[in-house]
Amino acid sequence: PHPASTTVMAAGTELTLVGEGGVFNAAKPDHGGLLLLETLARHPLNPARIHDLGCGNGLLTTWLATRFPDAAIHASDDSSDAVASTKQSLARSGIDQNRVAVTWQASMSDEPDDSYDLIVLNPPFHHGSAVDPTLAFDLIDTAVRCLRPGGELWVVHNSHLRYRRHLARHGRVEQMARDPRFTVVRMTYDRST
Repeated sequence: PHPASTTVMAAGTELTLVGEGGVFNAAKPDHGGLLLLETLARHPLNPARIHDLGCGNGLLTTWLATRFPDAAIHASDDSSDAVASTKQSLARSGIDQNRVAVTWQASMSDEPDDSYDLIVLNPPFHHGSAVDPTLAFDLIDTAVRCLRPGGELWVVHNSHLRYRRHLARHGRVEQMARDPRFTVVRMTYDRST
């Protein structure tokens, strides 16, 4: 059987999402991811190297590939279903797969230090059925290791979770958007922090 797919409008761009196996949110866009994209779309950015950490069904990766056609884009996840879903979402959305590297890896473990200008993160906060807000902390720390000085980490999270203090250990943090459920923050990496 073919995996489920859905065509969606994300921050003004039509994308087709594919959901393989047990990937988070199947082939549907999640509300937090859409808020992150809408917020990114309102800000002038010109990153040369981008990483989508925890790419899921490819919503963020596919949009980023459309928005930044000249950037080197990498997406990773520790779920093989997510990697397969992202690759298919890119293909079904008409993105040349040679433009975007999609790999299975745990927390950017294969990525060199100081290698990205922009990293986006829509972190999990459940371990099984239990809420565990600390799951994002390791992902944040890993992302920071891979950011170039002055690079930006954009994170969307459930508004009741408090990630700002942890992010502030690594640089300047600004709230970029907030709705009743989700908050988008930007952390600009400062190695001296």
